[in-house]
Amino acid sequence: MTMTGNGAEAPSADSGGGGAGKDPEKPAAGRGRQGWPAPALLLAVPILYGIGALCGMMAAWGTVAVLRAGGLIPQQMRLMDLLVGEGIETGIHGPYHFALVGALFTANALATMALVMAISRWTIAGGAAAALPFARVPARRLAALAILLPVLHGAGFFVVYRLTGQQIPAEVGFDILDWRMWAYPLGIVILAPLSEEIVFRGWLFAGLMERLRSPLWTIVLTTAFWALVHTGQGFAKAAALIPVGLALGLIRHHSGSLWPSIAGHMLMNALGLAYMAWLAG
Repeated sequence: MTMTGNGAEAPSADSGGGGAGKDPEKPAAGRGRQGWPAPALLLAVPILYGIGALCGMMAAWGTVAVLRAGGLIPQQMRLMDLLVGEGIETGIHGPYHFALVGALFTANALATMALVMAISRWTIAGGAAAALPFARVPARRLAALAILLPVLHGAGFFVVYRLTGQQIPAEVGFDILDWRMWAYPLGIVILAPLSEEIVFRGWLFAGLMERLRSPLWTIVLTTAFWALVHTGQGFAKAAALIPVGLALGLIRHHSGSLWPSIAGHMLMNALGLAYMAWLAG
């Protein structure tokens, strides 16, 4: 501070005088955009999933090592054989197949969520709080969502598989799915939807909205990349997810919360798992 001629204090240069002072705790506008541009966010998605997949495979290898050490599976049985169910005897090795897949899903999801939360502070202006909005949503909207999303999911699968002539496959060994196989539904019904929604309708959605300022392009891009990460399960399944992805994006935009998309995604996966179990008899 310096003194003026009438004895009043005038702001010094380092105090940001002239009304130009800024709250040091408030992030500068565009901070996230200056960090990572939109293409970098999109390119980060497969990297995040690659790291998550690596963590999942490490967990699977560890599970196989434990099963072999305990004499529960033959020493010659390979990891990939057990993962896909090839050469397994359902009544003997089926439980270990499900436990292995559950370990893979769990480690993959937890690693992906941890990475997203860690990088949010450098990629989103508001940090994790802005990337992962968990505002309360009226029960009526959740109830409507519980009806809408499974219908869209089923319709998408019906149309795509009808056009391509493919059959919806049933997983190996669902006839022995019981309470011991908690790891499998935990991974598919809870952790996979949670991690995917945090990545796509959470972090990526917030980042693209911050940079593009366009709900339309944000919804389209998050849906496209969400479908792309499912192409490993077949292009038909990835295409069938597009209507659901668009609906989830619209719901995320209008509700301002991740809860509806997380709940709807979990419900869809639960119904899909139940349907495949029913197909397997």
